Amino acid sequence: MVVAKIQSVEKAWDILLLLAKSGPLNLSEIADSIETPRATTFRILSTLTGIGLVDQIEDGKRYCIDYRVLQLSYYTLEGSILKKRANPYLYELADATKLIACLGVISGHVAVTIDKVSLHNPYSGLKEDIGVLVPAHVSSVGKAILAHLPQERVEEFLDGYSFDTYTSATITNKTEFFAELDRVQQAGYAFNDQEWKPGICSVAMPIFNYERKVIGAVAISRESHLHGEVKDPRETFTPELLLTLRDVANKISFSCGYHSMEMLQESSVWRR
Repeated sequence: MVVAKIQSVEKAWDILLLLAKSGPLNLSEIADSIETPRATTFRILSTLTGIGLVDQIEDGKRYCIDYRVLQLSYYTLEGSILKKRANPYLYELADATKLIACLGVISGHVAVTIDKVSLHNPYSGLKEDIGVLVPAHVSSVGKAILAHLPQERVEEFLDGYSFDTYTSATITNKTEFFAELDRVQQAGYAFNDQEWKPGICSVAMPIFNYERKVIGAVAISRESHLHGEVKDPRETFTPELLLTLRDVANKISFSCGYHSMEMLQESSVWRR
């Protein structure tokens, strides 16, 4: 059964994304960007303004995102079962490693940080704040999740995917990315080695649910200006740190109903 799309809803979403990334903008700039007639764009903007998702500034000449949009993010994150179950373990991870602990999922073609704990790094410049979107190919969370999805799901995900370059370390094509995912699946963890931002590195491990399906990933991150410059950032993620991350990933998976003898035997969940 083919479900008809409501084009005005799609255009409204395009406008919200545009204003979030590039606003404030005037009517002509918005209409040109979403390739929609000015009259239609104006009607959609009027509706969005009327329900409080868009605001008008400069005497109504320019449009910007209204803070009411934050309600959507707040209620979405607060309602996340994964976030609620993982949060105590993020504090444990951040305290044990003295690094930044993050919880993320994949949405569309990006990795989204849905929770973050930074107990020992109050001046962190990390851009992976809650709700920030990071392209999956430069995200340790994104790679950890994709590496544990069925092959057909990954192929579907990468259909039309743009491997944009952010640093000299960025993976720039599908062949290299598939090879990276194979390495991640074999190792059980994924690195972001300054692939998105210089000086920022992270390692992530997958989280599974009761159906043994990957539903997210937990990561620890380090920043060179906080933790010092090193020749090979990957070497700073010692076997001890990886074991701590593995233990927390197992605990979160366990809290989401995932049980396996291998996981239980290596995790402190079993020992307790």
